[in-house]
Amino acid sequence: MKAKIKAIYNLILPNKRINSLIFILFIIGFISGCLFLTIINVEEKEMVVNQVTNFISNINNNSINNLDLLKNSLLNNYIYIIVLWVLGLSVIGVIINIFLVYIKGFILGFTLSSIVLTYKVKGLLFSFVYVFPNELLKVLIIILLGVYSLTLSSDIIKELLKKKDNNIRVIFKRYIVILGISIILVGVSSLYESYVIPRLLNFIY
Repeated sequence: MKAKIKAIYNLILPNKRINSLIFILFIIGFISGCLFLTIINVEEKEMVVNQVTNFISNINNNSINNLDLLKNSLLNNYIYIIVLWVLGLSVIGVIINIFLVYIKGFILGFTLSSIVLTYKVKGLLFSFVYVFPNELLKVLIIILLGVYSLTLSSDIIKELLKKKDNNIRVIFKRYIVILGISIILVGVSSLYESYVIPRLLNFIY
């Protein structure tokens, strides 16, 4: 069983060094986002608390338009993954992709710490509902795109320098498949985020 899981893991994420790099970048971004609240001033903290409070209050008062929330979620998420995917087709673009992976971790860490800061113990429940499984799905998509964009660029560089005879076509085909899977998963994630999460948060509130 372990051998099969390992084989699937190696098939999906073929380069261990690149996998580790992307994971580490995301974790650093997440920790940075969590710690960021400790360095901002009191006025900025109050502004963050007000924004979180207003959002949860709107959910509690049923003041959120789920369809508008879905449209915004789809638009923002699709733009993010398509930009990340396109940038991965060039060596220079990969540098930006690395930064985008870090930013995704930072935003998630900052969001969760903001919720906990605002609602304390209840904020932990809010954070759990916010993360599982919706944000984990988005993180998986970002990590996959980050890994494959870096892998593709690495193979292109090696091919240009003739250091290694890489089968770029195989990596590129996987890269296209990852985009297709990402588009589907983002659609599912956006539906969950727009219709399920508000109800769960309202129930907890």
